[in-house]
Amino acid sequence: MMEELIRQITERRGISEEQAQQAVSMVVGFAKDKLPEFLIL
Repeated sequence: MMEELIRQITERRGISEEQAQQAVSMVVGFAKDKLPEFLIL
């Protein structure tokens, strides 16, 4: 699932795979900090 998201970001935004991975990691980290624990997989 993460690979698909990274691929789509790379294709749609025209950024490198590394940049897309960093963006996804930032969003996941933000979600883990803000969402209740029971919602985090």
